[in-house]
Amino acid sequence: MANEATNVILPTTLRSWRYANLQSVAASAVNNFAIQTANNVHAIMLYFASVVPAPLTRAQLITDVATIRAWLNGDLIYDRTATEALDEYKYHFDKFGALAAPLGTIVVPFMNFNMPIFDQRRGFALGMLNSRGGYNSLTVEVTMTAGVATAVTGEIHVISDVYPAEQTGLHMRRLRTTRDLLGTGDLYITDLPRSYYGIAAYHLVVAAGRTDRISVTKNREFLFKEQHVDVMRIMQDMSGRTPQAGYETIDFSLGNDLHSVERLGGVAGEWNVIPNCNVAPGAGTVILSEEVHTTIRE
Repeated sequence: MANEATNVILPTTLRSWRYANLQSVAASAVNNFAIQTANNVHAIMLYFASVVPAPLTRAQLITDVATIRAWLNGDLIYDRTATEALDEYKYHFDKFGALAAPLGTIVVPFMNFNMPIFDQRRGFALGMLNSRGGYNSLTVEVTMTAGVATAVTGEIHVISDVYPAEQTGLHMRRLRTTRDLLGTGDLYITDLPRSYYGIAAYHLVVAAGRTDRISVTKNREFLFKEQHVDVMRIMQDMSGRTPQAGYETIDFSLGNDLHSVERLGGVAGEWNVIPNCNVAPGAGTVILSEEVHTTIRE
């Protein structure tokens, strides 16, 4: 009826823009910048091009870009090498059709993109509204390698949505740690961080063929019991993931649901990740985590 009050439904569309260029893509350059926006941030895209200009290939990105890190109000929320970022993207998104090349782009995601409904996915965005007034501080560091060979420009693009400014609640932190895994057989990793809301996945950076099976126990109950790594890969494929070479992934989020996360807040005792290895992974083995958090420092 004309002039009748109606509910206005916000469109489930994205808002994206070119934010700036990296200050330098020279060898060993360290670029630090702040994303100053009131918008809810889904991801940052880093686009690198050659002098041609042409987008960098995967090999060129890995040669030229060392690491990407991001902080929200001073807390580290993202920490990946270029290789890890590219592989993690393929793990989550090749289900839609694998790109032959990354098109010069490294994606720095802050979302859980495995939710089946847009509003669930965007609920993980970094809300930039601070409950104490003003806005949160999102800072990023992009470090180039000492052997930059191809990149001549680097662009920063921000992916957001058309929703009003919000506070940060549920969000993902993609971090890293290392452990010395020097033996064979069952290797008990008993001291992984557990101070967050829950864990969505671990990615053990281990050469192919070194790990046969994986177990995970929580307060003496098995979540995975002597599960063969090939079976785990099939489980991941069934849930829309694409296992990547060079990683043994332990994914607790295969239900693709808001509640598909292993809650760790109540773990007072045991939390063991137990890879069974026929060849020692080695000292300083990298373990990547996809963590679910519900609060931020303000």
